[in-house]
Parts: sequence; structure tokens; C-alpha cells
Amino acid sequence: MSIEQKVSDDGRHKLTFDDMNERIHFEEWKCEGCDEWVDADDVVWATDDGELNTDTGKPYCDSCVPEENND
Repeated sequence: MSIEQKVSDDGRHKLTFDDMNERIHFEEWKCEGCDEWVDADDVVWATDDGELNTDTGKPYCDSCVPEENND
């Protein structure tokens, strides 16, 4: 058993897992605002204009979510 990490080509998504059982894993996304790693369960997905979504847009931490533009 060893712990491995896979990082996406763009460096914004990281998966840490047990190489003997990939179901045991920890997923993180890099916040678009502050570049800190955020647990996948805590990521807020938002578009550039601040529209919140559950799985599209860019990943943000709670502190960096852009304001919604209602124009």
C-alpha cells in the first residue's frame, strides 16, 4: 500500500488515493481566487459573472466566490 497523487494537466485538480484501493481517496480543487487547495466537498462552483452552480464554472473557496452580476 502506498499513497499516490494525480494532478490534472492544468494543475487545478488533485486526487490523493491509496494505490491498492482507489475508492479510498481525497479530492481537492485549487481556488481560482487565492490558489489555495479546497476539499471537493467545500468547493463553490461559479461562472465568471458570479452565477453559482453545482458542477460547472470554476472552483472557488467560500471567501473568493465572485459577486453575482444581475445586469
